[in-house]
Amino acid sequence: MPLEPVPVTFGSPHARVTDVEGFRVSDIRFEAGLDLPRHTHDRATVAVLLRGSMVQRGDAGRVRECRAATVLVEPAGEPHRNQFAPVGARVLTVQPDPADRDLLRPFLPLLSGGAQLHDPGLAALATRVTQEMRTPDDLTPLSVSGLVLELLARAVRLAAPRPGRRPPSWLPMVRDLLHDRFSEPLRVSDLAAVAGVHPVHLSRAFRAEYGLPVTAYLRALRVDWAARRLETTNDSIADIADRAGFADQSHLTRAMRARYGMTPMERRRNAHSS
Repeated sequence: MPLEPVPVTFGSPHARVTDVEGFRVSDIRFEAGLDLPRHTHDRATVAVLLRGSMVQRGDAGRVRECRAATVLVEPAGEPHRNQFAPVGARVLTVQPDPADRDLLRPFLPLLSGGAQLHDPGLAALATRVTQEMRTPDDLTPLSVSGLVLELLARAVRLAAPRPGRRPPSWLPMVRDLLHDRFSEPLRVSDLAAVAGVHPVHLSRAFRAEYGLPVTAYLRALRVDWAARRLETTNDSIADIADRAGFADQSHLTRAMRARYGMTPMERRRNAHSS
């Protein structure tokens, strides 16, 4: 029996939804441990996981494990089920208007085929969208529309096959090393030595593949880890800053304000109030 499409917010009491030209954009907070039953949406959906984690289960046994900075692209009508971690999740979704064919044309290969990406650059764009939605003014629709188009264009480029050019075989190893040892004082020369390449070559290849310089990618990992600790523990901000690899609390504050538009104290207060 066909599933009846449901809103992407799925009844969450913690959701902001705005319609801009060609898109419906939703900033949603899902409760800890929530298990959404098998469902579909009537629009293609690009979902950026900003906080927390979840597992998406599709038909034919497909399982997608998602952490912060994961981007899921779901074609319209694709059945799936979402199971959220004990810390819950915050997700920004973008749903194009299927009637706006001219606007959608460049994105159709991505929206009709689906994808799973992991990219801090996409997460940074999505975070800027949530900031616009949180404090709207008369320019918010224009700003959100521009950011969404930039987000979709970046997702299309990341998901598209690259004929004649494959990323170096050592590049995923370098990325995994950053994820495993993000709090350590890593240098590009250290990573290059592990990969067996020149630091300049590593820097160029990393930015071309992941959209950020190595240092910016590493800083994003540290800030995201610190944000999760602020939301899920009562550890002091100074201790979190130290364990994340920042020089001190003020260093974390500057980095978090640049990435999320708020201080660590504001991040903790917002998480607890929601």
